[in-house]
Amino acid sequence: MQSQIIDPAKTELNHHHEAEASVGHHEEHPDHRLFGLIVFLIAEGMIFMGLFGAYLAFRATLPVWPPAGTPELELLLPGVNTINLISSSFVMHNADTAIKKNDTRGAQIWLAITAAMGAIFLVGQVYEYTHLEFGLTTNLFASSFYV
Repeated sequence: MQSQIIDPAKTELNHHHEAEASVGHHEEHPDHRLFGLIVFLIAEGMIFMGLFGAYLAFRATLPVWPPAGTPELELLLPGVNTINLISSSFVMHNADTAIKKNDTRGAQIWLAITAAMGAIFLVGQVYEYTHLEFGLTTNLFASSFYV
């Protein structure tokens, strides 16, 4: 029996990569991240334009908006949630700045604050949705609200 040790540097796969690296045939692939971001933002913009278009169409074609019997919506909690959500963007920016400065502890603190603000936002949304006096199928206004 022959006892031969296989040299991993001379295997076909490794030899192929070594030859490719030595000749310099490593191709650079184009970076499509910016294109993906732009496509995402355009798609989100189209969704919101469709929602605003639907709202304006409902408002223009129905004689009474919101429909009779729809309770008045509270503005305090949604206002606080909106301020919390916008503020979390600035806190996230602070985390990003800390990461760029190699401040690991600062990044952890800012990310924890951002996560806490996100949790507070979600709790506020759950509270708001569970305490509304109408459901998803109550009327057209309610359906539009939940969308």
